[in-house]
Amino acid sequence: MTRRILLLFVLAMFAALRGTASACAVCMGDPNSDMARASNAALWTLLALVGFIFLSTGATAYYLWRHGKLSRKA
Repeated sequence: MTRRILLLFVLAMFAALRGTASACAVCMGDPNSDMARASNAALWTLLALVGFIFLSTGATAYYLWRHGKLSRKA
C-alpha cells in the first residue's frame, strides 16, 4: 500500500514539474552548423569502430575454425 502511495507521489511530482524541453543546435537548429557536422562525424567514427571490431571478431573466429579443421601432422 505504501509503495502505491509513493509511486503516485512520484508521478504527481513529475507531472507538476513538467516544463518545456530545450533541444541543442544539432537536434533543433541549423543542420549545417559546426556542432551538427561534428556530431555526425563522431557518430560515423563510432559506427566505423564498432563495424571494425565486429569484422575483426568474425575474421578471428573464421581463422580459428579453418585452422581447427586442418589435420595435425605428427
